[in-house]
Amino acid sequence: MTTRGVSTTQSVQQPLGCEDLLFIELQAIYDAESELSATLPELSKVVELQALRKLMEERGSQAQQIIQEIQEVFEEMDQRPRRKRNPAAEGLVWAAREHIREIAPGPALDVALIASIQKTEYYCTAARATAEALSEAAFHEYALGAMGRAIEEGVKFADRLNQLARTEVIPALLALEAEGQLETEGQGLSGG
Repeated sequence: MTTRGVSTTQSVQQPLGCEDLLFIELQAIYDAESELSATLPELSKVVELQALRKLMEERGSQAQQIIQEIQEVFEEMDQRPRRKRNPAAEGLVWAAREHIREIAPGPALDVALIASIQKTEYYCTAARATAEALSEAAFHEYALGAMGRAIEEGVKFADRLNQLARTEVIPALLALEAEGQLETEGQGLSGG
């Protein structure tokens, strides 16, 4: 039986407190960071701009640091990190991989990958902000600090990506268009 798209045959729902919700949110972040960390090396192999490749490598290191800090929070909470499927993170990573299949290497692909990485970063930042608020409410000082640092780094990283897109990648794409090296008029991704 379903009510407005929600199955009513699931187990009985239990009320959750701040610590329970913090654990759920941290699991989502853990999975998103794991997905991103596993995918960034694949993405960095196809980007044209060395500065973008360097940013991807930096973000991979940040992801590993965030994963480590979340594992430490789980230990403090006497919880074991479980790999819980995160459809939002999977979808964002899938979209980046689709760009690799659909767009030839060069500035256009670099722009598309920057957009995909930024979307993932903003998703992670939103989840971290919720986890930060829950950490504060549940008096988890280490989690509070870890999420605060991750938010700050995430915002700076997204800004650096945006700056790179505006100052180097998009101008390179526009230059190719001006030189007539791209056939864009009247053609979509399907080639028609």
